[in-house]
Amino acid sequence: MARSKAGLCLILWLAAVSSALLMSSAHGSTAKGQALNAKGQALNPDTPHIIFTGSEFYPPLQWLDTNRQPLGFLLELQQAMAATGIFTAEHKLQRWNDALEAVRNGEVQAVALIASEQRQQWYDFTAPIYYVAHAIFTRTNERFYGRIDQLGERRVAVVEGAYAQLELLANGYSVNTVLARDELHCLQLVAQQQADACIEVIATSRHLIADYELDLHQASPPFWPQPYSFGVQKGDSKTLQLLNTALAEIIIDGSYQQVYERWLPYLEWQPKTLVDYLQQFAWLLALLLALALAGLVWLLQLRRQLAFVASHDLFTGLLRRNEFVERVNQRLSRGENGVLVAVRINNLDSVMTAFSYQTSIAMLQSFARRLDNPRVIEKSHFGAGLFALWVNELSDIDEFFHFIATPLAIDVVDIDPSEVMGLAVREPGVDAEELSRRALTALSYAQGHGYHWLEYQQDFEPDPEDLLLLREFARRGNNDFVLHFQPQFNARRRKIDAAEALVRWQHPERGLLGPLRFIGLLEDAGLITQLTRWVIAESVRVLQQQLLGPDLQRLSINVTPHDLLEPGFVSFVRDSVASIDPRQLCFEITETGFFEDSQQARGILDELVAIGIQCSVDDFGTGHASLSYLSLFPVSEVKLDRSFVCDVITNERNRAIVKSSIELAHVLGIEVTAEGVEDVATFELLQRLGCDRIQGFHIAKPGLPADIKPLIG
Repeated sequence: MARSKAGLCLILWLAAVSSALLMSSAHGSTAKGQALNAKGQALNPDTPHIIFTGSEFYPPLQWLDTNRQPLGFLLELQQAMAATGIFTAEHKLQRWNDALEAVRNGEVQAVALIASEQRQQWYDFTAPIYYVAHAIFTRTNERFYGRIDQLGERRVAVVEGAYAQLELLANGYSVNTVLARDELHCLQLVAQQQADACIEVIATSRHLIADYELDLHQASPPFWPQPYSFGVQKGDSKTLQLLNTALAEIIIDGSYQQVYERWLPYLEWQPKTLVDYLQQFAWLLALLLALALAGLVWLLQLRRQLAFVASHDLFTGLLRRNEFVERVNQRLSRGENGVLVAVRINNLDSVMTAFSYQTSIAMLQSFARRLDNPRVIEKSHFGAGLFALWVNELSDIDEFFHFIATPLAIDVVDIDPSEVMGLAVREPGVDAEELSRRALTALSYAQGHGYHWLEYQQDFEPDPEDLLLLREFARRGNNDFVLHFQPQFNARRRKIDAAEALVRWQHPERGLLGPLRFIGLLEDAGLITQLTRWVIAESVRVLQQQLLGPDLQRLSINVTPHDLLEPGFVSFVRDSVASIDPRQLCFEITETGFFEDSQQARGILDELVAIGIQCSVDDFGTGHASLSYLSLFPVSEVKLDRSFVCDVITNERNRAIVKSSIELAHVLGIEVTAEGVEDVATFELLQRLGCDRIQGFHIAKPGLPADIKPLIG
C-alpha cells in the first residue's frame, strides 16, 4: 500500500485559521484494557477510566496501520490528555456507525466527532479540539462540481451516521444517497462506479485516496467548516468535565501545541494550480474563467488568513514570538527607543483548577485585550501565560505594573492576575532577540527573589561559561557526546555481567567533560530530554551490535524525572527497544524523581516494566524515601549512594544503614547495588553483607567499549 504525501490537505490550514478565530483561546483497536495514561488503572482503581472510540479509516486524525496498530493526531492528543493524570484511557477504533452507537449505549465513553446541532440530541460536546471541512470527491475524469445541488439526482455516497448524511437529510438535497460503512468504503464505492460521488472530510479523503491509490480527486471547493470535539453520551456530565479539564491542562502547558505542530505536516495540503484545472476542464472555459476569478479572490483571502495564523497565537490573537522579534528589530533599525517588557501570569493553573478551563482561557484573552494601550506598540504571547511587549516609553514602572495587574472581569467574577515583570531597555547594537532574553532573565530573577518587577542587570546573568556551553549544545546537539561504560560485579555469580552507561561531552576545545559539568545546565534549560533520548538510542546500538560482548546481561542508563514525565517518552522507549531484548536495559531514576509526581511516576514505570525495562532507584538514601515507600513502585533495584558506601568500613552508622537497607530490600524482593567502591576492604564487606552488585573504581573505571569488553563475562 503506497503512502504518498500528495494527499495533504490545504483546507486544514484553513481549519487551523478557523480554530484561531473560533476558539480564540486555546495509533485501530488496542488490546482491551491497554492504558494510554501515565497512570496505571490496576494500581489506582479510584482514577476514572475513559474508553475513546472512533473510525479505523480516518487518517491523519486516527487510523489503523498494516499491523492493526493505532496512529493519528487524535490518538496522541488523547494520550496527552491522559498524561495529565486526570483519568486513565483506552483507545478502540471500529466502524464509524458502530463507534457512534457504542457511545450512545454507554459501552464506551467518548468519541471525537463533528459537533453539530443534529447530534446534540444524542451527545454532549467538549470545547472544540480541531476544525474540519467537507468536499465532493469523484473519479478523476469526472466534471467539476462547485456545490452539492449541482449533483442533481446522482448517486452520492456518505458514511452511515456521519455528519454528511445528517446534513443532506436536514437540508433536503435531492440526491440518491448510497450508505457506506466507513470513510474508505465511501471512496471505494465511487472508484468502483457504484456511486457517482462521495461527500467526506477533506483531510481524511485525500489521505485515503493516496494510501489506496484510488483514481479520485476533489471535485469541489471546501464547504461545511465545522468544529471537531469529543462527544460523550447525553447527560454524562462527569466524563464531559474530565475531558474539558484535561483538554484545558494540555492547552495551558503547551502539550496541545506540541502535538498539533508534530502532526501539522500531515494535516495540511496544497491546492490545485490553475494549470491543473485548465488541463482537466478546458472544455468549460467560460465557467473556468469565472471560477478562476473567484478562486483568485479566495486564495488572496486565504493567504491573508494563513499569514495571520502563522504569525499570531491561536488563543489570544497576539503575535507569535518570531513575528514579534522581527517587528521589534524593524523598529530598532529605524532608531526607535523603547523598553522590552516580559510579563508572566503565574496563577493560570490555579484559576483553571478553581474555576474552569474556559475561565483560564478567558483570563488570557482578557489580559491580551488590556494590552490594547497606546504605550504598548507591539505585543506577543509566547505561550503558557508568558507575554512580551514593546513599550515606547516607561517613565513610571510602578504605575505600568499597576495598570496590567488590576483585576480582570471574567463573567461575573473579578480575578486578580498574579504577575511578575522583567524589563530590558534598548541599547545600541542589541537586537530584539537579545532584549527578549534579557527581559526574561530579569523576569526569572524577579520571580525567584519575590519581586513584582525588575529591570535587567548584568548581575542577573548566570556563569558565562554555562551560557557558552548551552549555546554550543544548541548549535551542535548530540554530535560531540560519547558513552563510557563502568562495569558492575555480580556478587552472586562472582563475575562482571553488567555495566552502567555514563555520558561524556567530548568538547572540541575543552576536552572530555563529565556529567556534573553539563547535566544540571541542560535540565534547567529544558534540553535534557534530547540528550537522554540520544543515550537510550546509543545504548540500544551498543547492545544490538554487542560492542560490550555477548555475555553482558544488563546495561543501566540514567533517566531524569523530567525525562520520565515527558509526553511521548514511553512510546519513544517502546519504539527504540524493538530491535533488542528490552530486559537488557535498566533505567536508573534518582530517588527524588519518585516525589515530583508519585502517581504519574508510578503509572509510567508500570508501562516501562510492561515493555520489559527494569527500573532502579539511583542515589538511594539521599532523599526522603524509605524502602517500604518504594515497594509501591515496580522497581527491581536500589543503588546505595556512594556517600554511605565510601566510609562503610570506618563509619558504624553508615555500615548499619547499608546493612539494614540490604536486608529490607531483599525481604521486598529488591536487589541492591553499591556504587563508589574503591578498595578491597569495602568490596569484601559488601559481599559479606549480601550486596548483589558492586560498582566502583575497585572493579574498573569507566571506559570505552574496547576497554570494558575484555572484563565482561
